[in-house]
Amino acid sequence: MKRIQSKFGILASLVFYIKKGLQRANVMLDGIVYAETRVNVSDVLQRYVDLEIDDIEEFAAIYTYDYHDYHRMLDNKKSKLKMYGEVYAMMKALKDRGSLDKR
Repeated sequence: MKRIQSKFGILASLVFYIKKGLQRANVMLDGIVYAETRVNVSDVLQRYVDLEIDDIEEFAAIYTYDYHDYHRMLDNKKSKLKMYGEVYAMMKALKDRGSLDKR
């Protein structure tokens, strides 16, 4: 970093390092948020059988809401959208292969 030769040069350096530290903290916090919402495949399949909902979109929405309600993360929209997409994609793939036929 270029040295600033002024009376308040130390403040510019301090602001630079604070911004750098906040960026690192933001990256770490994003990693924590996304790590918490990993989809447990066996739990998803068990809930699918228990709830007896044939509509995959409806099931994915209900499962995602229940998970985030239980973990008190209802205000985290990014996490809900990510989990919904993962659950929906997984269930859609299973249904296309015929693995979700109940009868």
